[in-house]
Amino acid sequence: MKRYLITMIAVLIVPASTLLALDGNEVLSRVEDATSPAATMHAVERMTVVGAGGARELRTVEVFQKEPGSYLVRFLEPADIRGVAVLVIPDGNSDRIYLYLPASRRERRIAGHVRNDNFLGTDLSYQDIAERHYSDDYRVVSLREAPDSYTLSLEQKSADVAYTRVVMKVDRKTYLPLETELYKEGQVVKRLVTEKIASFDSHPTTAVMTVESVEKGSYTRLEAEEVHYNEELADDTFSVRTLRRFR
Repeated sequence: MKRYLITMIAVLIVPASTLLALDGNEVLSRVEDATSPAATMHAVERMTVVGAGGARELRTVEVFQKEPGSYLVRFLEPADIRGVAVLVIPDGNSDRIYLYLPASRRERRIAGHVRNDNFLGTDLSYQDIAERHYSDDYRVVSLREAPDSYTLSLEQKSADVAYTRVVMKVDRKTYLPLETELYKEGQVVKRLVTEKIASFDSHPTTAVMTVESVEKGSYTRLEAEEVHYNEELADDTFSVRTLRRFR
C-alpha cells in the first residue's frame, strides 16, 4: 500500500484485453507491478488536508522512492512544518520508520504500537506509508470482473496487519487501483479514490487521489505536480544523516 498512498505511481504495458483469463493472484501481481514502474522515483505533490469541520490546510511534499522499498517523504510547505520527514528503510519483514523533526534536529524511530497512528494531521498512518505489496500481508479470496475493471477482495494473513479486509477496484487497462476500501472489524474505516490518471515520462500515473477517513469524516487529497522516473539518487538519500542535512 505504501507505493499506492504517498508515491501515487503506476504503469503497466499490456494489451487491454487478453486471450487468457486472469485469476485474482495474477491481477494483484499486475497491480503491484503497476505501482513500481522504475527503479527510482522523485515527485513533488500538493497535499490538501480537510478536517471533519471543513478546515483546510495546504501543504507541499517531496517524495523519493528507490527499490526495493526505500521511501522518503518530506514536507516543503508551509514554513512551520518545512523539513519534517518520514523515512522508511527496508529491514527484513519489519521496515524501520523514522520521523524527523527539524525543530529539535532529532529523529525518532516509530515503535510498532503507534504505526497505525495518523501523522501530522493527515489521513495517512505511518503503517500506510510503510506497507509493502498487499500480497505480503493479504490473500485473495475473490475476484469479480466487469467490462472495464476487476474487483479484488483480500483478507489479512495474520492479525499483525493494520486492516482485516481490503476491497480494491482495479482499472482493467492500466491495472491502477481506482478505489480501495480498508476494513477493520467488518467496517470500512478508510477509502482511497483515484480522481485522475495522467502520464508522466510516458507512464500512466495516479495523478490525483483522495484518502478518506470514513469514521472521522476527514480526508487528504494528494495531487502530483511533477514526477520523474529513473533519476540517479545518491545512496545516502535514504539515511537518517541526510534528514539532518536538509535546510
